[in-house]
Amino acid sequence: MSRDSASPAPTAATAPAASNATATTAAPAAASRSSAPHFGLDIPFMHELGLIPVSMDAERVVARLPYDRRLTNSRGDFHGGALMGALDFILSVAARLHDPMNVGVITIEMSTHFVASARSDVTVESRLIRRGARIAFCEGSVNRADGEVLCLARGAFKLVPRDPSRKVEAGSAP
Repeated sequence: MSRDSASPAPTAATAPAASNATATTAAPAAASRSSAPHFGLDIPFMHELGLIPVSMDAERVVARLPYDRRLTNSRGDFHGGALMGALDFILSVAARLHDPMNVGVITIEMSTHFVASARSDVTVESRLIRRGARIAFCEGSVNRADGEVLCLARGAFKLVPRDPSRKVEAGSAP
C-alpha cells in the first residue's frame, strides 16, 4: 500500500467525501487521547485507544496508533485486543467510504492473523475489497514504521442507515 499526501482533516461538521482527495489529521503522540473526530465521527472507544486519523480517500483509510503502555500485554508489546479494536474501526471506515456520514456498519465477522509484535507507534490501514447493497468486505493491516506487518485482518460488515438521533457524546451512555 502506498502513502498519500497530506490534506486538511475532516471535522464533525463536514463529511469526508468519497473522492480521490485525501483527508489528513496530523497530531503529535502526546495529543493521542484528544476528543478530535475520527474521520468525521465521534467514536469514544477510538479516543480511549488514542487512534489518530491520518488519511482517507476513495480507496484506502490510514490511521496511527501511538505506543501506550496501557495498551500492552505482560511483555510490553501492543496487546492483540488493542490492535483488533483499531482494525475493526479502520475496516469499518473503509466499508462506508461511499457515504461515511449517512451509513453505519455492524461487524458481521472479522479474522485477524498476528505475525509479529511491536513496542512502537504503528500504522493501521484498510481498503474496501467489495461492497454490495447490504454487505461490505474489507481487509487491513497493522504495520511498524519500518514497514514490517504485525497483523492482517479481513472483515465483513453489514451496512445500515445511520440514525442521527443516536449520536453518542464522548463520555456519555448511548
